[in-house]
Amino acid sequence: MVTASALSKLTEPVNLPEPVKMTEPVILTALVILTALIVLVIIMSLIARASVIGGGARATRFSEAVRNFDQRALAPLDYGWFETADATAYSSLMPWHVRSTQEALAAEFARPPRTIVDATAHIGVDTANFRVMFPHAAITAFEIDRGVAAVLRRNMARVAKATGGEVQVRAADSLEYIRELTRAQAPDLIYLDPPWGGSGAAAAARDPAAASARRNLGLGSLPLAAVVAMAAHAGAVVVTKLPRETDVAEFAQRVRHYAEAPRRIRVTRYAVHDLRVRARAHAHVAYWLLVCRAD
Repeated sequence: MVTASALSKLTEPVNLPEPVKMTEPVILTALVILTALIVLVIIMSLIARASVIGGGARATRFSEAVRNFDQRALAPLDYGWFETADATAYSSLMPWHVRSTQEALAAEFARPPRTIVDATAHIGVDTANFRVMFPHAAITAFEIDRGVAAVLRRNMARVAKATGGEVQVRAADSLEYIRELTRAQAPDLIYLDPPWGGSGAAAAARDPAAASARRNLGLGSLPLAAVVAMAAHAGAVVVTKLPRETDVAEFAQRVRHYAEAPRRIRVTRYAVHDLRVRARAHAHVAYWLLVCRAD
């Protein structure tokens, strides 16, 4: 039973603490701080984007070690010309691969090509290599990613200023161009450096999806071998960059499988070595250049 005294205590008023009152200056200061934080986040986001796509004052460049790599190996390719972009480290011709690449191209093209299409240009290092090796060729570079294509365009402007040779840049899907090729339109050389699905063999070993991508290379919606056969059938000499673990003989058979006249496709393989590794054994092949031409 509730007694009268207990009931009296229950009905006594309870003194609650007064709510904290925000003065006008405190509210204004808080709003200023919040606005400043939002602006800072936006600025950092823009800086990060510029770093990735190579735009603006914070455009990223190759490291000093890359830019200063043994210049005697280059003929004459200056890595100071290039802004970089996401994936550049494993999507571009690196200076320690230039000598083998130039030797392979020189061996294959005793008569310099007059027209060249770099169908997978990225930031344009391979494109620039074609420019310095074949100064009189008309060169077109395709890049499907519009952000990277903007970097490519700026890089090719620097290359043109240094070499005197212009490069036409197309922010477009080169597969559509190759599909429409006729023998009358085909360039002398088409270069293909398809996505390999990662930064290298180590990544492929750790990532089953990357390993699968490196075994089943493609360009857009088509198998890479089909694209090579299509371009070779149109009359172009097709130079394709392949991972070192590729079974080159099997890939060549797949190219012939897709070709309309398989016995007319001649295939030559060149090993690209890493100048940082002295041994020239097969184990130290960095990647392959496969040259396909219709005789």
